[in-house]
Amino acid sequence: MSDLKYGKGDEAEALKQAIRELSEAQKIVHTALISEKLEKVSKLLATVQV
Repeated sequence: MSDLKYGKGDEAEALKQAIRELSEAQKIVHTALISEKLEKVSKLLATVQV
């Protein structure tokens, strides 16, 4: 992670950025889970239509 520009004295800002990054990562995980669930629903509905 060479793109990080925080040093001594920037701990609070670095912590804020870490929280933002975790929030973004959580959204990605949720999106992936939602996509997986929608795929399962789609397969189940296709079975029902047969």
